Amino acid sequence: MKPFLACSILLAVACAESNGPSDVALTIDAGVTFDGDGGPPLPEDTGPPAGCDQDEDGFLAEHCGGDDCDDSARGINPNSNELCSFEDENCSGTNNERLDCTFYAHGPNELYRVDPFAELVHPAGLIDTPSRFGVQDIDIDANGSIIGVTRRELLRLESDGTYEVLAAIETPANTNGLAINSSDQIFLTQKMPAGETSQAYTVTLDGSVSVLGNLEPFQSSGDCVVLKDDSLLMTAPSDDGDILVYVDSRDASTRPIGAIGSNKVYGLSASFGYLFGVTDEGRVLLIDANTGAGEELFRREDLRFWGAANGD
Repeated sequence: MKPFLACSILLAVACAESNGPSDVALTIDAGVTFDGDGGPPLPEDTGPPAGCDQDEDGFLAEHCGGDDCDDSARGINPNSNELCSFEDENCSGTNNERLDCTFYAHGPNELYRVDPFAELVHPAGLIDTPSRFGVQDIDIDANGSIIGVTRRELLRLESDGTYEVLAAIETPANTNGLAINSSDQIFLTQKMPAGETSQAYTVTLDGSVSVLGNLEPFQSSGDCVVLKDDSLLMTAPSDDGDILVYVDSRDASTRPIGAIGSNKVYGLSASFGYLFGVTDEGRVLLIDANTGAGEELFRREDLRFWGAANGD
């Protein structure tokens, strides 16, 4: 008898090639597969054990002997790219490795880099402006430069606190917030004394200031910020602490979003997909841009924050 050429069936397969006058039949149990060389049967591939790859990202959970540190999230596994976040995306055991996850903030006369994920604040340099007026607020322009404003100057700041004067400016009284959108449009917000109306302004890089509109019934607590979709938000004081307010970038009309739960939120930073706030009491907050609710991440009691900039 010559060797069989092929054998594969569910219940029974007749495979025959014979020199004799009759065929030869071979019966094989269902569910068994022979390899191509006619060797022993290969085990069926039934996938990972039940409950060991719940997010179906191809990596087994740690409790199954695998190295997926969060089997409920497909974006977290050893093959993922690390992001500036509160998660260890690549399951390395170290969060945000080899990434700069800081945003700039400033105090009365010093520039800082704040890492909200590692809960660290790094001094960057002293700010000694030409007119000796302190920086009222800062933000990052489309080129990644730090832009700051004093009562008399529009500045480009370096990361060590040194500066270049971009233009002389007659900054509106009581300005305390600055934000820059993706088109490099600069916005200023102010807090006027009781009984006076606070306004928002636009500024060009040559120092020209124009009124955008009234912020009624609100006034700026300490900062405004532009989100990645160019939405303009600001903090505003209330009897129960600061609240987050939406400001229409076309006419400065306002809409309350919600209570932050902290006072003196003088800096806002839209960075790495999050909204952060910093306060005059050294608190660093995570703020929900949809509800306004703030959560304290950590506090540096030895520092005062008077403004912040976006970090990415």
